[in-house]
Amino acid sequence: MLVARVEALIAGHGVAAACERADAYAEAGADAILIHSKDKSLREITEFMDTWQGRGTTPLVAVPTLFPDYTDTELHAKGFQMIILANHPMRAAVQAMEQTLETLRTERKAAAVDPHIAAVDHIFELVRTKEAIAHEETGG
Repeated sequence: MLVARVEALIAGHGVAAACERADAYAEAGADAILIHSKDKSLREITEFMDTWQGRGTTPLVAVPTLFPDYTDTELHAKGFQMIILANHPMRAAVQAMEQTLETLRTERKAAAVDPHIAAVDHIFELVRTKEAIAHEETGG
């Protein structure tokens, strides 16, 4: 799937430019349009959605980092078909790593963080270690 990200609103070029770019991306074969704005009120994005003619044929994607108080239901009601929350897990992981490293720095032993981190066996499950070993053993 090719998602084309329209940065016209972020760059301050306005709704008309955003519509032109979204049209060009859709005509070039984009499967979806990601429209983004610094405007936390969603006024610009709402204006884009009200104006853009390709709205009914090309799905719209939201990245609600700057407008986090909107629920997925509210964003779907505004016309978004997909919502990307990619940076939230990354930010959570960074905070967890920083806290873990701080504990390791102050306590100076791995056991200090063991109750607060994933078990090694869980990591092996996630990366399917047993299946990989079995695949290697069968020569697959």
